[in-house]
Amino acid sequence: METTAPATPTPEAVKADGTVERYDLMGGKCYIYKRSADSKFWQVAAFVSNRNHRGSTKLEGFSAAKQFAEEWYLELRGKHIRGELGKLAPVNAEKTFKDAAEQFLREFPVLTEGQRSLIYIASHERAFASTSSPSMATSHSPQSPRA
Repeated sequence: METTAPATPTPEAVKADGTVERYDLMGGKCYIYKRSADSKFWQVAAFVSNRNHRGSTKLEGFSAAKQFAEEWYLELRGKHIRGELGKLAPVNAEKTFKDAAEQFLREFPVLTEGQRSLIYIASHERAFASTSSPSMATSHSPQSPRA
């Protein structure tokens, strides 16, 4: 069954997800859509491997965008079956404050050895623990004088 695109969508045709036009493909496993009435290109989206994957078809025509979306979905499914989707690099692989704080707490006692008291070092650990996870202060503590 061939799906044809309607003429110009009206503002009332805006869907709950914010798109103006949306057409399910591949039995509802993939869909193409336009974000607004002014959109030049069709967008494509599919939920594969517990993630929503989206992209632009970079095509203006409905038939060409539909063909592109079907091929894109099949390629995505192939990557999932081969296990290649799990090999994507994480988007945010940067160091966090917690990582930096843990490294500081490992190095601080060594850097201040003999120059600062254990109470002073423990106060830094308490300060970091109050702004981060409670396990940080106990995991790097030197021998506390209050023990």
